[in-house]
Amino acid sequence: MRWYRCVTLDVSIWQFDSYKLVAGANPSASPWRRNHVEQAAALSEEMSAPPPNARLSMLSPARIALVIVAALPAWIAFDVLIPSRTDFRQFDPVATGRLDADMWRSYYERRRARLFWQLARSLRVQFNAGFWESLPIAYRAAKAAFTFKDGRSRDDYARALPDLERYFSAISDLSLTPFNPRTAARDELEWWIIRREPQLHTTADWQRLIAAVAAEIYGIPAERLTDYARLRVEAMVLRDERGSNTTEQDWSEITSLLERSWSELAAAVRPQEPTALRAPVSLYSRCAIAIRRLRA
Repeated sequence: MRWYRCVTLDVSIWQFDSYKLVAGANPSASPWRRNHVEQAAALSEEMSAPPPNARLSMLSPARIALVIVAALPAWIAFDVLIPSRTDFRQFDPVATGRLDADMWRSYYERRRARLFWQLARSLRVQFNAGFWESLPIAYRAAKAAFTFKDGRSRDDYARALPDLERYFSAISDLSLTPFNPRTAARDELEWWIIRREPQLHTTADWQRLIAAVAAEIYGIPAERLTDYARLRVEAMVLRDERGSNTTEQDWSEITSLLERSWSELAAAVRPQEPTALRAPVSLYSRCAIAIRRLRA
């Protein structure tokens, strides 16, 4: 019926042009003529107005998808190659402890994909990494973990070191206070190894190395992290004692120990005065970090 309305409009406009002179010049014009003029004017305004869904048509699913596809590569590149430095001392210790327990479980159950996503999540929670930024870093950590898991000798274990160094180097790039990634990687791998050498090392050696890694990352004396390391080792001992017979109740206890452990670390590194979570990075530093990540 659209065509009929258009024809009617054309006729009405012609009549409107004819009758408006009569109606305007002659106040006593017939009511029928005045009514027809008013209807023609209203119909003219209706037909000249834009369709009510004209703006909505600009937000069609195809247009939205096109915008997302165009913006996604820029977001990924910005997140991965242009980092910002953050204050590692500000994090959620309870969430970090739960993620730590979840990652242990995924590691022992050989769930590689789940461990990868949990590692990425932990990087965002503990070190304030961006979403896309966390993925390549998590990949390095997961690769190192399973390279070590499949090893049987120190030579095999050493093959995990390059990925650990890249992992800690990427973390250092995120920190307001960069640290030595090689030292952190070496100590991290060493406590992994000595856990498999119970005849040569005690749990005190585990605690020493665990505290040393955290001390390197957070830039504080290892002596202040004794309780953090002790609780983490208690969780490890419980898991080792249960082995493949670890129950849900055991995992709940392990999670509780790790939550307490990370809470002790958070208390030890907490700044005395409030500080900004993020800080600007110089153009030179951004370029240097981007080049390192591309090479990695």
